[in-house]
Amino acid sequence: MWEASQRGWWEYIHFRKSSINQYPIYGYAFVPPTPFLLKDWEKYDISRFVDPGCISPEEGFRSVSIDETEIRNQTIEDDLKKLCADENIESAIFLFHSPPYQTKLDRAALDGRMVDHVPMDVNVGSIAIKKLHRIASAFDHFAWSCSREHQNYRKLEGADRPNLGF
Repeated sequence: MWEASQRGWWEYIHFRKSSINQYPIYGYAFVPPTPFLLKDWEKYDISRFVDPGCISPEEGFRSVSIDETEIRNQTIEDDLKKLCADENIESAIFLFHSPPYQTKLDRAALDGRMVDHVPMDVNVGSIAIKKLHRIASAFDHFAWSCSREHQNYRKLEGADRPNLGF
């Protein structure tokens, strides 16, 4: 992927800022803890809490070794603060793999499912991304893309906002 980016086939923007015309574009690929064992693209969201049925980023396996302290202490929230620090996000486009928490984009078919008699959360998105969404949505020109559920949200140049639960 990085090699194709170097050749100009696309621009790799995970944890980076790019732009198209006057629109800054921010990319971020990490997701909150999931029930899957591969943890390459998982981080704690805003704390070390892990939903019932999910596996901690400290467990499972990684294809690349990372310092245990980094895995234990870094969060999506911390990363987003670094990514957008001192930036004007008024006309920003955000490309996230995880949807914002408690929106129609992050709804999983987990109704009535339990893990050790504890109900599973039907919302699988990121609270940190939801917090950033609240800040960014205060502006008139805003675009949002979430690939986790393969749906998009857009509001550029006055386009209508679909009812996605924001």
